Amino acid sequence: MLNIEFVLHDKELDNFTKQTIIRICELVNTKLELPNTIQVEYKRLSDSTYGELSLHSKFRNRVVINSILETHELITPLIHELIHVHQIHTGQLDIRRDSVYIWNKRTYHVENNMSYKQYLELPWETDVTEKLKLISKFILEQ
Repeated sequence: MLNIEFVLHDKELDNFTKQTIIRICELVNTKLELPNTIQVEYKRLSDSTYGELSLHSKFRNRVVINSILETHELITPLIHELIHVHQIHTGQLDIRRDSVYIWNKRTYHVENNMSYKQYLELPWETDVTEKLKLISKFILEQ
């Protein structure tokens, strides 16, 4: 059974949003191998960031969701970040603090000045895009 832990900062989660997050995590876990415990951190991020993965090695199973999002808006970023958790959990992806990413044993140095389009073309992001389509379709059918 998947254990979902919530880390809240500036805003409480209503029960409907909490249950939606739990349900999404459980459904993703039926399609992708996730660790036993997932932490969902709910905090204010920049307006252009919907979600992100915690890069701190202590919190490898933590996704961060922007607290400004409405419940229906957080579903896609949550799935996106859970796919990254899957990639890390299964050893496909390793993220280092020095902008070094290791994807399937190949090292990538990600530059800070890389365009968003270039970033989306990185192999772990194209993998997310492919999986996101399939998982979103599956979740909508439930």
